[in-house]
Amino acid sequence: TRYGPQSGNYTQASANTLYYQNHELALLNLSQDTTYFVQFTCTDQSGNTATSLEFSFKVMVEHQVLLPLIQK
Repeated sequence: TRYGPQSGNYTQASANTLYYQNHELALLNLSQDTTYFVQFTCTDQSGNTATSLEFSFKVMVEHQVLLPLIQK
């Protein structure tokens, strides 16, 4: 997962390299009153890779954000 405060410019990353059907990632060092743009890349055990469309969210107060589960 790559994310950052500008569309298409992902300056931070969070990863989970284990092969689970469901994932949960913490995005750290978020600033309040800031919109972030996120893109996911997933690779299965066979090496098939998929990348999500970009989406955004706004942090209203400074805290940790847990992203929703994306299931295949």
